[in-house]
Amino acid sequence: MHIPQPKLQANAQQELRADLLKLIEQPSASQVPPCPNCTQALEQRDDCSYNCENAASALSVEPTKFPIEQFAMPLVFELTTLRLVQTCWSCEGHANFEGEILKMPRISFYAVRPIYAQLIGQYLTQLYFQKKLHYPWEVALSDYGQTLEITYTIKCDTSFEKPDLKLMQEDLLNMANNLSTEVKSFAHRMLTKLNNVA
Repeated sequence: MHIPQPKLQANAQQELRADLLKLIEQPSASQVPPCPNCTQALEQRDDCSYNCENAASALSVEPTKFPIEQFAMPLVFELTTLRLVQTCWSCEGHANFEGEILKMPRISFYAVRPIYAQLIGQYLTQLYFQKKLHYPWEVALSDYGQTLEITYTIKCDTSFEKPDLKLMQEDLLNMANNLSTEVKSFAHRMLTKLNNVA
């Protein structure tokens, strides 16, 4: 079946170009630390990354009570580095002593524009097809009933097999590797394609 491309109006194309360009132009972590509660943001740093010993607390709105969990933290950091994405909930996943999964790993976020969630989803799909992830992951719409903002959740598609928590946590770390840079590359390619069509 042929899937036709959407016929965007001229003003919609301009808005999409502006949204993509805005993402591409966002500073890297080393240029401007992304953590909202960073205590070292005013220092001259070129090593800002999710390896920072303060990142788990600096990324949380309740750093003392709820620091970001170890396996979720790198991905939360990379999403935050995009600036136009705001994480709102995360869980690295939890299992009992028998290995039965009690809570699945998930990261939820808001996005200034839907295109940013779409680009993240495209990147995760590419990682899976490149065999850099154990499982397929998706960006899905979520409804927590606490906000009018559209909420997205990065979650594992486990419909075809029983998942292993350790493997899913490895996937969380692999997804975080250069995510902010790679998602900007996806945006750049999409912008180039848009400009070539015009």
